[in-house]
Order: sequence, then C-alpha cells, then structure tokens
Amino acid sequence: LRCLNHRGRVIGDVPERWINLMDHKPYNSFEIYQLLFNDDLALTGEYSSRLNDYAAYEVRKDIRQHDSIPQYVEKLESNMPNLKILNLSVEGLDSIHTSLNLSYDVAYGIDLSSPEELVYYSPVINPYFKKNPFTLEDREYPVELPYPIQIQQMYYFSIPEGYEVLEVPRPAVVRLPDNSASFIYQSGITDDVVNVTLSLFINRSLFVHEEYASLKQFLQIITDKQKELVVLKKS
Repeated sequence: LRCLNHRGRVIGDVPERWINLMDHKPYNSFEIYQLLFNDDLALTGEYSSRLNDYAAYEVRKDIRQHDSIPQYVEKLESNMPNLKILNLSVEGLDSIHTSLNLSYDVAYGIDLSSPEELVYYSPVINPYFKKNPFTLEDREYPVELPYPIQIQQMYYFSIPEGYEVLEVPRPAVVRLPDNSASFIYQSGITDDVVNVTLSLFINRSLFVHEEYASLKQFLQIITDKQKELVVLKKS
C-alpha cells in the first residue's frame, strides 16, 4: 500500500506482463445498530456488522494484534468512551474467503446536559470521520487512498415512552462531479422508530491534485452531517 507506482511488471517463470497496482478490492463494511432508550434515557441494544475485502482484513489484523477478545473489546471501548460492549461474537475470523461477522450487545450513554423536557442526541454513534482528514488549503501532490470505500450504516432508535420526535436531520445526497464518490444520508420516523441510514462510496483510490479542493469539501460535508442531532420532546 506504500508503493507509489501505478503499475508493476510480472517476471519469472511466467509470461511477463504489466498489472495494475491500483486495482484494489474495496473496504466493504455494512453495520446495523438497533437501539432503544431505557428509563434513564441511556441507549441499549444490539450491533451487527458484515465485513468484506479490506474491511475484513483490517479488523482481522486488529483482533489478532490483541492477546484476547476481551482486550480487543477494551480497545473498541477506549475509542468510544460512552460505549459499553457485551457478549461480542466473531464469525469468520480464520477464513479470508468468507465475510467477517461481528455482533454484540451495546450500552451507550448520551449527553443529557440539555433541558429536561428536550433530549438532543447524535444518531451517528460511530462516524466515518470525526474530523476532516484534509486540512491544507492547497495540495501539490495527488491524494492516494489505500483502497476504494463502500461503507453503509443503519441506525434504529425506538422512541422512549412519553417523548415525541421534534426534529430529525434532513436527508442529503452529495456527489463529486464525476460520480467518483457519493454520500447518501437518509432519515425518517416509522412506527415510533427513528431510522438513519448512511452510505459512503469512494470508487477510486487516486485523486489528482486538481481534485483536492472538491474532495476536501466533500469530506467536510460528511463530517458536518454526521454531527447533526435528533431532538426529542416530552409529550
């Protein structure tokens, strides 16, 4: 992944040929959070994910770098201080030819510093980007990502008894001019459940320096959108 050449030459006891070193498998991740509020307005529920290609590779590598599954859980919780993980199940850890599937029970505390009659919370518990990775005003060199990205997240929040939804983030669709990347944010309310779905697709891993400003703006929109809040009001 650190190689700056876009092509490589196959040599040896085989017919020589050029191969494309940029033709990577994507980082492919699909996650579901199903959560409900308890009497203290903390969130509890279930998490599940299906990881393929580089997403599965990266998580398999991360798990194996820890001495045990409990240590891996501690690492996940340290990255999200308000999160508590219980009963982690891992399927497909030892096979690179299948999906890597994770599931666990989750408890998540939210900030209740708002007035008691109103509850504000971000529905995106695990954002793609906590901040924009691109901070330079200008860039002279291309942007080379390790791989294309295909990430989808689905969040379901059961509305607590005695509350109604005052506001949810608006849906949004953002695309780069040539459709090389897209971000889709969908939200709604169905049968007293707030649902939010996010989809991020970055279809290539190389962006020339002339595309830097558009890519930076694209990621800033995503970063800002993931911070938007759901507002609940006592009914």
